[in-house]
Amino acid sequence: MPFSFINNTNQKMWNDTKIILKTIMKEAILLKEVKSKTRVNVVLVHDDAMHEFNLHYKGKDYPTDVLTFVSDEEDSLADIIINVDACVRQAQEYEHSVQREFAFLFAHGLLHACGYDHDNEENESKMIQRQKELLREYPRDLKESSL
Repeated sequence: MPFSFINNTNQKMWNDTKIILKTIMKEAILLKEVKSKTRVNVVLVHDDAMHEFNLHYKGKDYPTDVLTFVSDEEDSLADIIINVDACVRQAQEYEHSVQREFAFLFAHGLLHACGYDHDNEENESKMIQRQKELLREYPRDLKESSL
């Protein structure tokens, strides 16, 4: 399961980042959401860069937590951009680890790449259920560390 990981922030990531990505990708393969040879690119940014992406590509004048850009290439599924500032804020708000929030955001972005959306209650319910399935094997014992 190939993926590329680009950290465009000045913050050091925790050691378990790739474990999180691999675990969720394995679940996505088992659930037949993605093929085993599918490439996913994950890019980490701060609020300011995410604000620019969201404004330029979505017409929304604020930073968001995750954006997904589906690829036209046969062997590449998507670029998933994760805002580390939002990840930290949301982890604090929901009172769980930053790693747990990162896993949630990655799974959410991956499902958007697979065609899921939350544009109405029915679709949102389906997406939430699938997201729970992707996260069920997520290693809960990851040590908390800072971004």
